[in-house]
Amino acid sequence: MRGSRSFILGLLLAVLAVLAMLAVPVVRAQLEQWQALDLFDLRGGLNTTADTTAVAPNEAADIQNMVLDVSGSVSTREGFTRLTTSAFGSSATATGLAFYKQSGGNRYVVGTLSNGLTDSIRKQDYGGNGLPDGIWDDITPATGVSFPDDTLADFATVQDVLVIEDGVSTTAPVQWTGSGVATAISGSPNASMVEFHKRILWFAGRWDARSRVDFSNLDAYNTYTTTDFILVETDDGQVITGLKSALDCLYVFKTESIWRICGSDRDNLNLEQMVRGIGAASNQSIALINNKFIFQTSQGNFVIYDGGITVQLLSGKIQGTLDALNQDRIAKTVAVAFDDSTGDDDYYACVSDSGSGTHNRVLLFDTYHQAWTKFVGLACNAMAVIEVGTARKAIAFADYIGHLNRYPDGETDAGSIIQAFYQSGDLRVSQVPTQKTFREFQVFMRGEGEGRIAGFRWQVDFGGTTASDTVDLSLAGARWDTAVYDTSAYSDEATVIDLVHVNTVGDFINWRMEANEASSQVRLRGVRLWLEPSGRMGESQ
Repeated sequence: MRGSRSFILGLLLAVLAVLAMLAVPVVRAQLEQWQALDLFDLRGGLNTTADTTAVAPNEAADIQNMVLDVSGSVSTREGFTRLTTSAFGSSATATGLAFYKQSGGNRYVVGTLSNGLTDSIRKQDYGGNGLPDGIWDDITPATGVSFPDDTLADFATVQDVLVIEDGVSTTAPVQWTGSGVATAISGSPNASMVEFHKRILWFAGRWDARSRVDFSNLDAYNTYTTTDFILVETDDGQVITGLKSALDCLYVFKTESIWRICGSDRDNLNLEQMVRGIGAASNQSIALINNKFIFQTSQGNFVIYDGGITVQLLSGKIQGTLDALNQDRIAKTVAVAFDDSTGDDDYYACVSDSGSGTHNRVLLFDTYHQAWTKFVGLACNAMAVIEVGTARKAIAFADYIGHLNRYPDGETDAGSIIQAFYQSGDLRVSQVPTQKTFREFQVFMRGEGEGRIAGFRWQVDFGGTTASDTVDLSLAGARWDTAVYDTSAYSDEATVIDLVHVNTVGDFINWRMEANEASSQVRLRGVRLWLEPSGRMGESQ
């Protein structure tokens, strides 16, 4: 009897051993069919020109309120804070903003504001904390200025004096010395833009001579000779839209051409045309970055110009975004160059989307990555780069109720949640040309503050299947001792790796990460997609 039991037990063990030997290759074969698509370089930026199936894996079909990191990840942009304690007025539209620093160290922020029927020039002093004091002090002259909504003002610092042009082509600029109120500049010509170049003050945009550039005497910005002007072509159907000093010459932008004036006094000034067929939409859209101009053209594109004869298109990948803007407000675009700590300035342009009569979008061209992203939530009708503290700089922008704001600063937009997301294109995974089973996403994220990722969504074959998940970024403690497949997530103190199960057959898949919780600064390090081939399209599964 004992022998029979031993025989049966031995037989059972032998059978189990054979079954185990057979199962190992089967399991291994199944696992070896899984393939991983690593998406850890997300620096390609926005692409709204290509069809979603042609958006590269490192590009975004849509992106909002996120910046591109040097490492390849993307992060929620920082917020902004108010530098004013209360709004200047319910209809106080800012039409211009300047940072004014004198050689003795005195600093001011000067703005032009339209408040109903009351047009004014206001200034803010710097306080002991190294910031503007938040109080708009009136420095408006008795007569001679007008600030209609969206008629953009212009500024120039000349021999420690701030010259202020209201942007109206029928008025002359005024001057402010840092005390009292602004005063008229006796005898100065009418203009809508001013520029200080080679110790001469230059004027353009006068209503009765839209292709004429006037200039002051050398080292005497307030002294003029009536014959001191240059005609930059006439009767060509164009007007002067920009005036910028760079590369040892004065560059004159018209609606469909670019010119430059070189020389140091009236006796040796030389005018030459540099570019034909391309011009600037507005003077305020022009920024100088690394000795090159970036600006919006009269056709609404963004280009970079080397100061010679070469103009290159920068906005080729965001045509869909440009098409969705309010085309009637292209001439109102304002822009600044600002260093985001990579060592190179980036280009920030404030624009209006379709149907909006105010600026409600920022298009950011990241010069380090040569890519675009976009912001919402910043109502910036006027912008300037200012000093904060003793050495740091920030973007100051003024809005439509007279607030002066500082960006970047904080984790909210003056207390409002930053709505951020990253949307991929439709990925086909070219190395797996057959129909496939999408198994799961691994999402690698870092939480910079308390909060949650509001959602991670995926969609197969253009809407055929869609689902979402939520990732906890509270980071209360390390969870390496928790079984990964029991909780679908694990983390250390800084990084969460979340598993989002898909298990759906298809050919294309896209994904979207959303972060819209208060005080939730999120860095998306990357995404890994696991999939396996499922056969040719049309085959039954």
